[in-house]
Amino acid sequence: MQLEPNERLRVLVVDDQRMFRDMLARELAREPDLDIVGTISDPSDLSRIAEDLRPDVVLMNVHLAGRASCDAADRLRHSLPEVVLIFLADFYADTMIERALHVSASGYLSKSESYELLLDAIRKGAAGETTVPDAVRSRFLDGDGHSTRRSTLTHREQEVLELIAQGLAKKQIASAMGVSIKTVESHTSKLMKKLDIHDRVELTRFAIREGLVPV
Repeated sequence: MQLEPNERLRVLVVDDQRMFRDMLARELAREPDLDIVGTISDPSDLSRIAEDLRPDVVLMNVHLAGRASCDAADRLRHSLPEVVLIFLADFYADTMIERALHVSASGYLSKSESYELLLDAIRKGAAGETTVPDAVRSRFLDGDGHSTRRSTLTHREQEVLELIAQGLAKKQIASAMGVSIKTVESHTSKLMKKLDIHDRVELTRFAIREGLVPV
């Protein structure tokens, strides 16, 4: 992205939490190279609003209801393909990271990260670079910047994971799936290895965080 001398980056903030949205906009407005062109809570009209406001950078909460953030990002990519998109997350989850990859986001940051890291991500994004915090990088397969550990699970392994998270014992899982206990144990061993998680409690926490089971 090429800016004229003294030209400021135009930033649009999308978040359904009003206090966070307003506070972030106020902080960013103090930066000499940033211009806050707007804040919105509902991403459904993001493309239309963005076409009017012409932001260089869109900061968007990835945890908006259902697939709202991902769907809005898809539409935005079609209408304004050059816009820098940075996702902000309440917590890190493979599912959300995969969404960010799908729409070629320039960054995926937890709201618990430092403000300085966010500023760095905005400026690097405008320069064509991607910001990947260590907490996100650790979720990728070794040597792979495109596949999360969750994405490597087979359908059967994910099914076992969901049933474990529901509190079912091996015998109950085997009955529900119509397979032997030995097969359940094999799937469990494989998914634990893939996720690098080695007990049922942590597997349950992972499944809840990824939205695989209702809270």
